[in-house]
Amino acid sequence: MKKYNFAQGTEELEQTVRLDNINEEMQRMEKLEKEFIARGLGDKDDFLDAFESEIFDSIEDTVQEEDLRTEHINRKSIYPRDLTKTQDSRELQKKTRKSEQFLTKKYVTIMAVIGVIVAIGAFYVARVGIDEKEPIVLNPMLIQGVLGEGQFVVYDILNQADRSIVITEETLLAPEEGQSTTIDKFVMGDIVLVGMNKKQELQSFYHHDKTKTIQTTGLTIDTQALTLKGKEESPSYTYHEKTLFLYEGEKVKPDILKDCDVIEITSIDGMVWCIEILEYHGYITIDNEQNIENGMIRINEEQEIPLSQVGEICLKEGEHVVSVWGDNVEKRTDTILIEAGKVYTHDLSKVQEKVGVIAIKTNVEEYKLYINGALMESNEPAVLPLGNYDIVILKNGYIQWSQNVTLAEDTLTVEANLEKDIQYGTLVITSDADPADVYIDGIKVEGQSPLDLNLTYGGYELKIEKEGYDPSISMVVVNQDSTYINVELEKED
Repeated sequence: MKKYNFAQGTEELEQTVRLDNINEEMQRMEKLEKEFIARGLGDKDDFLDAFESEIFDSIEDTVQEEDLRTEHINRKSIYPRDLTKTQDSRELQKKTRKSEQFLTKKYVTIMAVIGVIVAIGAFYVARVGIDEKEPIVLNPMLIQGVLGEGQFVVYDILNQADRSIVITEETLLAPEEGQSTTIDKFVMGDIVLVGMNKKQELQSFYHHDKTKTIQTTGLTIDTQALTLKGKEESPSYTYHEKTLFLYEGEKVKPDILKDCDVIEITSIDGMVWCIEILEYHGYITIDNEQNIENGMIRINEEQEIPLSQVGEICLKEGEHVVSVWGDNVEKRTDTILIEAGKVYTHDLSKVQEKVGVIAIKTNVEEYKLYINGALMESNEPAVLPLGNYDIVILKNGYIQWSQNVTLAEDTLTVEANLEKDIQYGTLVITSDADPADVYIDGIKVEGQSPLDLNLTYGGYELKIEKEGYDPSISMVVVNQDSTYINVELEKED
């Protein structure tokens, strides 16, 4: 049922004032006042007492003023000059007073409504001011993409959601006054704190001050367990399925990461959110390693590796020092350049073999020296790579000398004692003055010509003598199975 406020004297009521809207506004004001008080702005009764005192004191003053005026009129009417006029005057005064009272109450009501509206407006302004002073909620977010013109694609770490952020001129880009930065300082992979009010309006956008960044290498990635494992006592790390892997400012797949890469890890609260490859890898392969006996390789003075176990070796991009050696080669050290994503082939055919000197000592001169079938200078030492060799020495009249030797040191001395190669041939001697005496190398042999002598290969002095004849001296060579010689003697004068 509607509520009404009736003017005093119902028999003379001419107008009514409806208070429905006022009551509704008052109820709203009370509801707002409860929130106002809950925020610590004061006691509700204090607020209402102050409001009612201000409004209704003015109403009381107005009513008292009207009563004084009425009393003054009545006092003047005690001494009327004209009863008719007096009566008319009284009626007129009465109507005038009622009209003035009605107008006064109407004025007061209007002022009360205006006061309520003003109070509501003041409360709203105060509430807005409070909201602005409330601390904004800061959420850590990962910048996944930079779209330009203040637009960023981010991953809300706390709420586990992808979001789009647009920075305006009102957005705070630094956590404290006096600090400043620009939008271009924010790049993909940064972890930022994003401030939002209750209406999810962007208030601030700046770098997270609890971010931890380190550079490291030697980590092996496990894409199933989402971990980066270090060797032995090295630390391991856990990353998120939303973690960014970057190389030269571009996104890359996690499985391209190798333990030789140099990376920068960015994390908060132990979770890795960005992994940037600072130095990418290439590979080195070995060619012609089969020519090296017990070959070994060492890269950058690290642990040596048998050449037989080398396939492709992963190395970070840049210069590396490679050393190769073996039983039969000198140690060779080279500086090589590894390019990112490329394969470098290290050709060991250029590796210099170890060398030594073979010195020959023999019991003969003017011989022929053969090493592994190659004719060498007989009067000079042979300079050869370390290894195994077949040595052969030949000389007429001597048995062939041969031996297999191993050159494993700087110098190898070989002693070769050649034995004479004794061969026999038959020297058949005849003379026109047979029989005659025969001398070989000045020694008279038994028997007389014609004579067959079994002699070793070689040259001999042959002398034939007979009484009555001049002696005959000549040189004869035995180098075949049978050698024939006929000597003619001249008679003495």
